[in-house]
Amino acid sequence: RLPVEEWDRLVSSQHELGTPLLRTNWRCLHCWIGSRSGGSGLTSSDPAGPMRILYLTQWFEPEPNIVKGVAFVQALERAGHEVTVVTGFPNYPAGRIYPGYRLRWRQSEEIGGVRVLRLPLYPSHDASSLRRSLNFLSFFVSALIYCLLRGGRYDLAYVYHPPVTVGLAAALAGCVRRLDSRVA
Repeated sequence: RLPVEEWDRLVSSQHELGTPLLRTNWRCLHCWIGSRSGGSGLTSSDPAGPMRILYLTQWFEPEPNIVKGVAFVQALERAGHEVTVVTGFPNYPAGRIYPGYRLRWRQSEEIGGVRVLRLPLYPSHDASSLRRSLNFLSFFVSALIYCLLRGGRYDLAYVYHPPVTVGLAAALAGCVRRLDSRVA
């Protein structure tokens, strides 16, 4: 398990951005398993080396109003950790896939030196609660499948942003794949 002090150091850039951090674990769901160091805590001085972090969020740059975007991930990488952003195809706020992107199973790209992997979702941000729910549910399914198939590659899943379905995908996959999850 990652010690509180190490966690606070990892997200220190959050304080610079002026946004609060909610630190949550999935102990209540019995998913809090620990890291590859056997639950003793993984710090930068740990012989196991830097952490491999899955940063899971439904929205990421180039979409607007992203607080924990490229700068946040770069801060984690400067701390010596390997970070992969897993997100949906950009479609906010219009509910249409941005030009230059095409909906497919997955698409890899690099933004500001950050590795970004995009997963499919149903693009919608209109007034229809059904279509909006399909947007959240479709990314939940994509994220869950990805975490189940690839979650073993990571030591920690850092989950950011509403909707709650993103955190639920990481929690469910964490129960199966023994993936430590943090929600902010």
